Amino acid sequence: MLRAQLFLLTMLAVALAVLGNAPPVSAQPQLITTISVGPWAGAVGVNSTTNRIYVSNHAVTGASESVINGVTNTVIATIPLGSGPTWPGVNEQTNRIYVGNRYEGTLSVINGETNTVTKTISLGSQPEGAAVDPTRNRIYVSTHGGGVYVIDGTDDTVLTTIAAGTDAGNIAVNPATNRVYVPANLGGNYVYVINGDTNSVVTTVPVGPIGTRPIGVALRLDTNRVYVTNCDSNDVSVIDGTPGSPTENTVISTVPVGGCPYGVAVDPVLGRAYVANSSTNNLSVIDTASNTLIATVLDSSTAGMGGVAVNPATSRIYVTNHSGDRVSVLEDSAPVGGIAEPPDEPSPHNSWAPDAIALVGLASGVVLLLAAGGWYAKRRRLS
Repeated sequence: MLRAQLFLLTMLAVALAVLGNAPPVSAQPQLITTISVGPWAGAVGVNSTTNRIYVSNHAVTGASESVINGVTNTVIATIPLGSGPTWPGVNEQTNRIYVGNRYEGTLSVINGETNTVTKTISLGSQPEGAAVDPTRNRIYVSTHGGGVYVIDGTDDTVLTTIAAGTDAGNIAVNPATNRVYVPANLGGNYVYVINGDTNSVVTTVPVGPIGTRPIGVALRLDTNRVYVTNCDSNDVSVIDGTPGSPTENTVISTVPVGGCPYGVAVDPVLGRAYVANSSTNNLSVIDTASNTLIATVLDSSTAGMGGVAVNPATSRIYVTNHSGDRVSVLEDSAPVGGIAEPPDEPSPHNSWAPDAIALVGLASGVVLLLAAGGWYAKRRRLS
């Protein structure tokens, strides 16, 4: 009996050594709940400071902005808006939310404390998305047909407009480099790069052949990487936004994802980009260190996916489903590797394993599991 136990411990030690050199096993987001919101839930934004989530319900009539409490996962306010609200821009410094009303050609300014519209700004064309530079208190609004509007967040007035194509997608701004990125989404295949100092277009970056149709855009600020969804080529272009880099304003990687990727959001804490695929109704997870696809989650039961946002403070992802008028809430964890957590009930064929594992656990602080015909692993987080 003693010899058998020594043999098992030896084999476990060998397995631990092998697993220590094994490549990491990636976790993937888990669905926590779904939240009913307004009609035709579309774009979504997050204020990580207040842990509030803003969902633009893109109805022609009865349009609104749903405000979700990120702690309770409940709608705490519904704010009436103009027709066809689009991608919201959130200024966490001032707690102001900017939402374009596409079919009215206006921009609503929402006070995040009172959940009320404090001002409506008239624009010359249909707004598509809003992005905020909190450092300079500037708001950039992409439009269909009228370029990009620059708004002064101090008094919410239009400073200027920038000619940047006629059919823009969403928009994103990097406060550190003062660059603004605007996909050209209707029949286009490029992204406009705007200098925020001069309010002029620096260059255009091709992301694929004509008709690629880039739509969504998100930034990883600490690496100056720009992630652009290309609906018609079913992939994501990664642009280097580092000033002075040999590859500045060029596509350095292309990541295949699901069908017609639309929204994209980046969590710099976990180093992941989340892509909502509107035609295959699933969520692609990209590792932003290697720019590779590491997981695909959700399925056709979440029909009508489009918008996605992430709160890095909580590792929660919010995905809109316009056909179901709801938001799916997922929670992610850091990429893991090492030792797997044991199941609730060990396999009866491996009833010896818990005792042997416990002995190893005393020395290593980990748990080893024999399952599914072989060893598998992920790191156990110890508090």
